Amino acid sequence: MEGKKAFSLYTDLIKLVNGSNIHGVEIEPMTDEEAGQLFRWMLEYVNDLHPLVPKNIKYAVVHVKKQLDEDLERWKEICKKNKENINKRWDTERNKSISNNTTVYDRIPLDTKNTDKDKDKDKDKDINNTLKENMCIKEKTPTSRFIPPTPEEIQKYCDERNNLVDVNRFYDFYQSKGWMVGKNKMKDWKAAIRTWEKDAGFKNSNSLEDDGIIIKRL
Repeated sequence: MEGKKAFSLYTDLIKLVNGSNIHGVEIEPMTDEEAGQLFRWMLEYVNDLHPLVPKNIKYAVVHVKKQLDEDLERWKEICKKNKENINKRWDTERNKSISNNTTVYDRIPLDTKNTDKDKDKDKDKDINNTLKENMCIKEKTPTSRFIPPTPEEIQKYCDERNNLVDVNRFYDFYQSKGWMVGKNKMKDWKAAIRTWEKDAGFKNSNSLEDDGIIIKRL
């Protein structure tokens, strides 16, 4: 049963264990030792260990072996059909590729293999586009990984904007939330600072602004 990772136990096995009338033959109940022997034999059999059949449970082994062998044949048939279906899909895909004037393996148009050198660059672009379309390759846009700011970085940015945001409160708030904004990971902490400015007030009260020039009071 190489390749088969499981086997079925049928409910009628209880007739062999507890005793019953099977095909007109009265079967006596098995002892716990005999039931254990039967279970051990099944495990060794399905693992291709070729176990010997204890004489005292031979009648039960014959019945169980028939079921296991039938299951194995059904499993092999399923595997065979699955393989045939895969080959059919592959043949269909190969035929589509040939009809589209492309190779099966690299999907490169056949008429690009012997082109003038002057057109190589343009052809390379066409090949790349063909690869992306036929192989369903999606270009991944690079995404920058968010790095939580330090309190010093927050303080520096707040100083640059001369706002009234409480740096420690801002840091502790988002640190406790894992730098999440709702259910989403924060992407731009500076944008969050600018949002907090609306509640905290933008300009520092210890500074004066005259004609666009900020003069800080000492």
